[in-house]
Amino acid sequence: MHLFKRYIQRRSTGASVLELMIGIPVLIAIAALSLDLSVLLIGADFCDRTCKDCARAAGQMSTPDEAVNAMNATATAHSIDGFLLKKMYPELLVYEDYNDSTNTPTPKYGSTSDFTGKNGPRNITPIRDTTYKKDSKIDLGDPNQTSSPGPYVTVCNTLIIRIPVIITFFGAKLFVGNVQTDPDLFKIQSTYTFPITNTYSPDTNLSGKTTE
Repeated sequence: MHLFKRYIQRRSTGASVLELMIGIPVLIAIAALSLDLSVLLIGADFCDRTCKDCARAAGQMSTPDEAVNAMNATATAHSIDGFLLKKMYPELLVYEDYNDSTNTPTPKYGSTSDFTGKNGPRNITPIRDTTYKKDSKIDLGDPNQTSSPGPYVTVCNTLIIRIPVIITFFGAKLFVGNVQTDPDLFKIQSTYTFPITNTYSPDTNLSGKTTE
């Protein structure tokens, strides 16, 4: 009976050691995956909040050049560490104030002294709303036009995140980024639209000076 008890204890100890050896790699993988997902969730929230603030700042400006500068200044206030949050850049995609005046048109992007040429890494030119007929005015008395949008800006913010732990299984990567040039990186984008609250007026605009 005594030998039988010792045999049972040895089997129980051996099984516990085996379970521990199997369980440790699983726990490590779960911890690594949790860390990766946590960084991605934090990055997504950071990207979204920054994009919202950038769009709000851009919407307070009366020219595309001023809007880009305000957007960039706001993005700078949301600092990144350069390692996990590797790179971030906002882009002003749309600047539409519906100003079709032939006498006092809103200065085009790149035509004022405020131009810095820093609308994202490609320095894209903000477009106008292609669904709006530029050769006609919105008639607020027409029920078919009352749903037309007011002046607005659209900003897209891009955040590049470094994945902290790359999980591999028999040489295959189980969790990789979506940047083709580097599987350790993950790209997140957010887009926000905000109304333009300060439309262009030559009499009140301080820096919207056009150049021929």
